[in-house]
Amino acid sequence: QGGNNNAYCQDNALSWFDWDLAARNADFLEFTRKALAAARRFPVLQRRRFGTGAHDMRWFAADGGAPDWDDPEGRGLAWLLDGQLFLVANADHRLRAQALPDPGAGRRWRRLGDTSLQAGDDFAEAGREVPVDPPGPYLVNGRSVVVLVAS
Repeated sequence: QGGNNNAYCQDNALSWFDWDLAARNADFLEFTRKALAAARRFPVLQRRRFGTGAHDMRWFAADGGAPDWDDPEGRGLAWLLDGQLFLVANADHRLRAQALPDPGAGRRWRRLGDTSLQAGDDFAEAGREVPVDPPGPYLVNGRSVVVLVAS
């Protein structure tokens, strides 16, 4: 807006929307569409408050144990939401081998999203989640986020 905080009243290039941006950023637009659809699909992601239930949110270290909150070198977080979504954020530039919690009887982890993957593979639509196989540690690439769903 060129520093103009009143762009809403301008009818010129200062406030016009460049509709070509959507075409030039189609991969990001598609990722955002899929992420918003997932947020609508899982009620746990619509909550305004967390930590109100006994199994609402559990935190994990890379080895699957309790995280060391005082580790100054800790650059990763993993947490389980409502027993069905497992999220891993790796802020380090190095690969993180993340142990996965037991998804429960008869269920397995499926990859809903992995921001390190190529456009189109980075976020799955409903019913198209990719089974985590083998079910051992998930390798989380540097500077990425992974979302797994138990089903």
